[in-house]
Amino acid sequence: MENIIFESDKIIVNGKCDDSILKEVRAILDENKSLRIALDLSKATGLKKIESGIFADCLNLSSIVIPEGVTEIEESAFNSCSGLTNVTFANSINEIGENAFIHCKSLTSVNIPCNVTEIPYCAFAYCTGLEIVDIPSGIKNISSSAFLYCQNLENILVASDCQTYSTSDDNKMLFNKDKTVLVAYPSACGEVVVPAGVEEIGDLVFGCCDGLKSVRIPESLKRYHIKSSFPIDIKMTLLYEGDSDQFDEIKAVDIDIDEIGFKRPDWKIKYLKKANSNRIIIG
Repeated sequence: MENIIFESDKIIVNGKCDDSILKEVRAILDENKSLRIALDLSKATGLKKIESGIFADCLNLSSIVIPEGVTEIEESAFNSCSGLTNVTFANSINEIGENAFIHCKSLTSVNIPCNVTEIPYCAFAYCTGLEIVDIPSGIKNISSSAFLYCQNLENILVASDCQTYSTSDDNKMLFNKDKTVLVAYPSACGEVVVPAGVEEIGDLVFGCCDGLKSVRIPESLKRYHIKSSFPIDIKMTLLYEGDSDQFDEIKAVDIDIDEIGFKRPDWKIKYLKKANSNRIIIG
């Protein structure tokens, strides 16, 4: 088609673009699987969405520029594009679908568009190369699974005027605004300290952090998600800054009769205070 220009390592779309044009682009990508190809849609017009699954499993797509006017990236649009290293989002985008970029393991940074208000289920899960995410001020909800298995995500940057979320000083932990709920800690590994003041460990915070060895929990903790706050299949130590009586008062959210929560047989629990005592002990 005349408005699709294919060079050896780039596809450029000029002028009118719709779902049928994107399907033509996908066909070119599929016919040239041995090439790494960048897709430039910056001069495309009329495109309103990137439809569901349109580039799923497109291993040779190396980058994409999404044009202004696009408002939605539908679910699984770029699912398992393992060679995708860069996405330039249009500011007009206000919705990113579930699983939109799941398994895009070569992505290293993501700048969430300013009009997006939610990062949904598994939107960037299993993006194992992801190191930096920039979250705008208008974000209202981030799914607990949005960044699952993003173990290299060590820079979660939240706009200072965001009213819903905040980060730790080292940008590795994502909290609610007042830092009473630990929402995400994708890069958690080894020995982890949950900061004082945290009252809740959210769903899936450590559930996929297989490299954990110990987690130090503050006395302020009141709730945790019993089904998935912590990994199930690894040996680890919990260091609780209070005593055993205080520990027993911590409530499990979404409790299931088959769950045993903190007191799993392959875990060690150490109390840093003796019951009825303010003396700190480590034993």
